[in-house]
Amino acid sequence: MMTEKHGKFFIIMGILIFLLSLYVVTKDPIIGGVGVLIGLWNMLMGYRTSKGKTFFTPKDE
Repeated sequence: MMTEKHGKFFIIMGILIFLLSLYVVTKDPIIGGVGVLIGLWNMLMGYRTSKGKTFFTPKDE
């Protein structure tokens, strides 16, 4: 089960990926663009996880 601790981890990793991807965009726009999207996705997932919500419900529920 995802907890608030996992949410904070996702937010921090998303910020790091996003910032590094902004640098990569200057070298290779396609790879950097994908990295920016992944960073944003991680931040969104971390925000929702820290609020107690999930994107995907477990099959056993």
